[in-house]
Amino acid sequence: MTDAALQPLAPSPGVERLPNALAGLTIVLPCFNEADNIADAIRYATAAAERCATGHEIVVVDDGSTDETASVAARLAERDRRVRVVVHTRNRGYGDAVRTGIAAARMPWVFLTDADLQFDLSELEDFLPLATHADLVVGWRILRRDLLERFTLEATGAMISTELVVKSLAAGARLEEFGVHHRPRVAGEQSGANPRVVARAFFELARLRRTLHAARP
Repeated sequence: MTDAALQPLAPSPGVERLPNALAGLTIVLPCFNEADNIADAIRYATAAAERCATGHEIVVVDDGSTDETASVAARLAERDRRVRVVVHTRNRGYGDAVRTGIAAARMPWVFLTDADLQFDLSELEDFLPLATHADLVVGWRILRRDLLERFTLEATGAMISTELVVKSLAAGARLEEFGVHHRPRVAGEQSGANPRVVARAFFELARLRRTLHAARP
């Protein structure tokens, strides 16, 4: 990782904040072995948040990475007080990383996305009109923090997304959906097709099935 990739993340000169910007936004970046992507992920998240919120923070959750993900993120956090890093001492799974990020969030809105650069964070602007009358916007899964405090998430793996939506709706959330573009991964390794990850997701689905069925609105 070069020093150029770790340039300071001070507010960009001439940033134009959108008139419908959120009152406060926490961007949660769960990551595992994303050393080649995390600096850009933080930079893009910062650029999007500066336009879309009057105040923001970026919470990087390193889920026990074995590469330099945590150290790169920590060096960036030293240069921008709006960036915080939470580290799991071992790999606990995507769901646990999401839960850790939600627990660390301090802003009124929580935005969940991945650190693999497969989503264009500038599209966050398109979600702002929906946020005026919704509690949960599904695409990148941006949620109100007070909604998240109404229930407890149990999933530790990929089923966290399904559990989030089902329990949010059961808690009375008004949901809006919006299409987003998905980019190919250019660095790091994809884990979604790993047989162990798939098996874990099915095991978790079976374990949560009764709970989610009971929670359905």
